[in-house]
Amino acid sequence: MFDDGLKTTAERLTLISQIEWLDLEEPVFVQAGERYWFDSATQCLVVEDLAGVLRSIPAAWRGDQTRVGS
Repeated sequence: MFDDGLKTTAERLTLISQIEWLDLEEPVFVQAGERYWFDSATQCLVVEDLAGVLRSIPAAWRGDQTRVGS
């Protein structure tokens, strides 16, 4: 589900707090119909809303207190 760049469309309201070995800086709700994917270049979960607006949520290696994308 979180292959780099593979865009997934949320079928229903979804709460995401981690991606495999990475923890998001903060949990994020993805609304039904929004698309989301992991961007390894920025180490962020990217969410595209229905209007096409993108938001990025930074991630850190599990157990690490520093941001991966810093």
